[in-house]
Amino acid sequence: MLKVSFLIALAATIFFPIFLPSVHLLFFLPYFVGCCYRLTRLQSTMRAFCCGLIIDFLSSAYRFGLYTLASTFAVLLCYGFRQQFFEEKLSTLPLMTFIFSICFSALDAILSLTLSSDFVLCGRWLFTDLFEMAIGDALYALVLFALPFQLTRQISRMRQYALARKKHC
Repeated sequence: MLKVSFLIALAATIFFPIFLPSVHLLFFLPYFVGCCYRLTRLQSTMRAFCCGLIIDFLSSAYRFGLYTLASTFAVLLCYGFRQQFFEEKLSTLPLMTFIFSICFSALDAILSLTLSSDFVLCGRWLFTDLFEMAIGDALYALVLFALPFQLTRQISRMRQYALARKKHC
């Protein structure tokens, strides 16, 4: 499922800005959450670093390297949260994506304030980036990742049940 998650995130990264240019989501966050549940801390961090490089190469919205640093540090900081939530729950991916989004935005602000002179921190940023965008990221994770994967899992279980019933009859 991680390969499929990566491909969905990559496709969203490429096509969302074309068709919905006003939507600024962190497309790889659900993939990072999946990595944290399935891989070690080092493997998750390395994948976050590589995905950050992909975003840095494809996007001009960030100074080169900022997305890579923020995503890598976000995975390092949020990796431990995976023990607080069950992986199989439908709400886990959107909730973890919400947490990752807040962490990423805070780290991005800290890095931007430290490394860039053109970033200004204001009250509106706190509301939009730390709250509104985190909700948007969570909804994105729910609609494009959690619901389709849950539906696929349920269909698979129904098929297995039907096959088992067929064998016993």
